[in-house]
Amino acid sequence: MHYRKQCALNMHQLLEALYDTADIRDAAETLNACFAAQRLAGDDISAFGDLIAATRESDMSPRARKALRAPLSAALASLLKDLQCRVFIGNDMGPRPPVKKGVPSARLNDASALPPTSDDRIHILLTAKETFVEGLEDRVDAFISMDELRRWTNICYPLDVFEYDRCYLAGKLHALSKERRDARVAIAGSSYAMTGILASLLPVPAVNLAVNAQDPYYALLSLRRAARANSGIQTIVLPTTYYFWQVDMAANASDYYMSILSRVNYPIFKDAHNAKGAISEILPVHRSPLIEHLFDLPRIRENLRQRFMEDIAPLDYYNSYNKRLPHGMLQFDFHQESDERNDKGASIRAGGHNTIYHMDHFEENMRLFLQFLREMKAAGRQVVHYIMPVTSFYRKFTDGRAKEALYSQLPALEAAGLIFFDLFESDAFDNSCFQDYDHMNDAGAKKMTAYLAERLNSL
Repeated sequence: MHYRKQCALNMHQLLEALYDTADIRDAAETLNACFAAQRLAGDDISAFGDLIAATRESDMSPRARKALRAPLSAALASLLKDLQCRVFIGNDMGPRPPVKKGVPSARLNDASALPPTSDDRIHILLTAKETFVEGLEDRVDAFISMDELRRWTNICYPLDVFEYDRCYLAGKLHALSKERRDARVAIAGSSYAMTGILASLLPVPAVNLAVNAQDPYYALLSLRRAARANSGIQTIVLPTTYYFWQVDMAANASDYYMSILSRVNYPIFKDAHNAKGAISEILPVHRSPLIEHLFDLPRIRENLRQRFMEDIAPLDYYNSYNKRLPHGMLQFDFHQESDERNDKGASIRAGGHNTIYHMDHFEENMRLFLQFLREMKAAGRQVVHYIMPVTSFYRKFTDGRAKEALYSQLPALEAAGLIFFDLFESDAFDNSCFQDYDHMNDAGAKKMTAYLAERLNSL
């Protein structure tokens, strides 16, 4: 086999092993032998062999594996430019196999008709079932099943928090006009509402649209979309905190907020709000050049996303797909720590939130909220906004400016129909209700949901 072709196949094999936790020494040794052949041939890419030699270690750390993947992917992508690839589609595949346009491919109804492989061409056989590959090892360079292709799709487009939140929110909104036509309460907000309200436990049908770090503009957009999809929604609930109204993620240049904007909100609403310039996704660096070269991974990902959205639409935010972390944003159980350590940790957390004080964002958000309240009142809906509780450790380090700003606007908000209450300093929720300094745990969420049910029942 031509060494460049062999090298490309070995690189793909090693890359696959690097995304797994398996021992990679066999794949690395094979690739090292290929690099030895390249050195004899005077190929410039042979210098990469020194990096591959590091994989002879019996146990590579996750960081070392990640560090090796990027240059390996780049080298493989470079090799593929000089190699021809052809995909043969097994007769067990459906009518629309996910092969990229422009990639040479052929339907293979008879396995014996597959032509012999050659030194400068890579033959890939795409099958739905492993049984179809028997006896073809000498004519096919790589066998790829649909299950493997889906796995590679998930590697290249991992189900991280941004992808999960996109599927969760989009699934909830889509379901409101279909299987969740029964919903009478719509909840939105940031992670305080996401962690602290279990919509499935409310006595009236409800949907919780809250996701991580959501800001007022997109929370209100979510609620408008929900009300449009389901005219039966009678009550809107916004459980947040004071600094929530000081946030405009579209005006924040951090990678975190831009990831939320580009991977959660913009794909759903096609609205960039105050963002400047084009919105482009900030994706993790996960690549499989051979798979990306041949197959339409975005189409596969979209099909997987649609199915996942349907699966999680009836579920609370935390479920079998997305387990609640026992300590939330912390790496330790703060209930077991000293007051001194908790004061230090909470001061950092609250101190970061104290810096979120932007009166220009606040004034715009208040205008948006007043407009929203008038719209909901005209439609006969009631809007409840309340401030969520936090731990005693967090509470003592807040500086009060965001609270003062919100309270200065309450007369106008309540005149527009807002029902407001404040649980920030409530002694009904002690520190045992929290997973970290300001997010509720499962027990706290159950208690808060019961409390909300009582308040809604009294309206």
